[in-house]
Amino acid sequence: MTTSFQPPEPDPTATAAGVPPPPLEPPPPPPEPKPAAGQMVSWLVTSVIVGWFVVYNIVRIAGRAPSSAAWISLAIGGILGVAGFLVTLTIWRRRAGEAASLESGRAPESPEAAEARRRAVAAASPVVGALAVVAIVVGIAMAIAWVGDTGGRSLVRILIAGWDILVGAWLLEETAALYRGDAEAVDSIGLAALLTAVMAGVALSRDTISIGQIVLIAVSGAAGAVAYYAAWRLAGSRGVPIAAAGTVVAAVLALVIPLAS
Repeated sequence: MTTSFQPPEPDPTATAAGVPPPPLEPPPPPPEPKPAAGQMVSWLVTSVIVGWFVVYNIVRIAGRAPSSAAWISLAIGGILGVAGFLVTLTIWRRRAGEAASLESGRAPESPEAAEARRRAVAAASPVVGALAVVAIVVGIAMAIAWVGDTGGRSLVRILIAGWDILVGAWLLEETAALYRGDAEAVDSIGLAALLTAVMAGVALSRDTISIGQIVLIAVSGAAGAVAYYAAWRLAGSRGVPIAAAGTVVAAVLALVIPLAS
């Protein structure tokens, strides 16, 4: 009985010289998520201004004059604001990393979800429009009062008046864009509303157009909340809308602290 010789099966991983190729290198890790530069700047500015405002009013309640309270409050509030910014950035990076790991398994967005997001953006337009009108009216009233003030014209008051007028004019343009569903500037609108509430709180602490400042703070808090809520919906409604809640808290502080001092 004879048997035929069967050659061994060739190794598909072997090279022409008979040596297997080196193992493949593992793919590089994905880059660490980080927010856009403009978003980071807005977070930092917001944190510093809110920290300054809170410390400023605490120092004013302690009995310091506005001129001496401003600089020490800027130093202390700036440090607290930077610390708050770093905490916010850390939380954002952690959540962005979790979201990126889940993104590959996410189903395509349904038309109903897209329409719900568009409605969230459009719903912000009337509140933002109201903020624009109130800011312009209060800014003009502050400017008129500043011109007629013969006892000493405060630089801070005219700067706040100028801010109100300029941000109000810009928000009027963005109101129409929001109504069309254009959410390109929704984060900037939330930041502008937050800063307007803080500025109005400073003006309220100086007894400048007090009723107007109270209305402006309330409308600013509402506009900032709906703008940041729309941004949260656009980002996929993940987690808790911290920016929207933080805007409401900042507006409440801008109202309560000056009235309690």
